[in-house]
Amino acid sequence: MKGPLYSAAGDGPSEQRHRVEAIEIVRIRPGADPSDLATRIEDPWLRLACPADPAGCVVHFEDPEFGSGDRVYYARVLQEPTPAINGANLRARFDADGDAVSVEPCYGGWRTERGEECLAPVRERAWSSPLFLDAPRP
Repeated sequence: MKGPLYSAAGDGPSEQRHRVEAIEIVRIRPGADPSDLATRIEDPWLRLACPADPAGCVVHFEDPEFGSGDRVYYARVLQEPTPAINGANLRARFDADGDAVSVEPCYGGWRTERGEECLAPVRERAWSSPLFLDAPRP
């Protein structure tokens, strides 16, 4: 793959596309009690790997628990990692235990070296609209 997704002239998308690595499904079981919200949101509930196919990725899934209640689903598409400006955010450094010991933000001004591009790999993502499904009623 070569070149940016949009041309330098800004006249629209180029022919370059990045591979979709996976599609994740988030499942939410509705309920009235806000205190149990964390147990009702399953993120991700399902992760479906995508083949390295230039034609894209199509997935199908079934929820074996669907009949037991209403559900809300979202699909999240994960792109292969690509360099992004400030993709590492604070650029934290970690010790052997995994604890953050320092940060080196990219300020984009005089506090950051002139040649520093602040690039780090980011897995871009896209979300679907919610899909609301009502379970069959007796």
